[in-house]
Amino acid sequence: VSGCPDFESTTVGILTIYRYDRDDRETWTPVTDSIPLCEQIPLATLFPTAAQERELHGWRWMNGELVPATYLWNSDQGLYIFPDETVVNATLAESAYWAFANIKDRYQRDDYGTAWALADDAINEYGDDAAISSEQINAFRYYRALALERLDYPEWALEDYVAIVELAPDSPWAMLAALHLEPIDGNSE
Repeated sequence: VSGCPDFESTTVGILTIYRYDRDDRETWTPVTDSIPLCEQIPLATLFPTAAQERELHGWRWMNGELVPATYLWNSDQGLYIFPDETVVNATLAESAYWAFANIKDRYQRDDYGTAWALADDAINEYGDDAAISSEQINAFRYYRALALERLDYPEWALEDYVAIVELAPDSPWAMLAALHLEPIDGNSE
């Protein structure tokens, strides 16, 4: 195995797994997206048996750019998958950054349920940690609120928008959150 111990920006090759249709004998169906690899892998070890585990270090498209990713072999599906809980080797602050990138990516793909769940998990995981800025927590709150609105839970979204504005009224996240708030007394300011 070579290359990419620290996810340097090199690609050794591209992996796409196809399934062969034995009846048709001409049809090859891709069952994974292309995975840019950052390690050389002997073909004999690429598809482990059910008792073996295999990690594949590569790249994944997220928010329009390639980010380091670890794919895991799923024996049941016969695929390398990118589990949502995979975290790049990183410090806590970097982990929060990648969590936010994943939340934003899911939201932009219209996967609002997953975006909400990931944002909620991130708030619970990082919310009380002094190493994570309040701005980062408000970013999680903002995307959780956006997802809640899309999932037709405006009351819960409102709670997050209000919390953002109250906790950091001068922050960029508060300015965005304020756009979702309506004056309740009928006066616009």
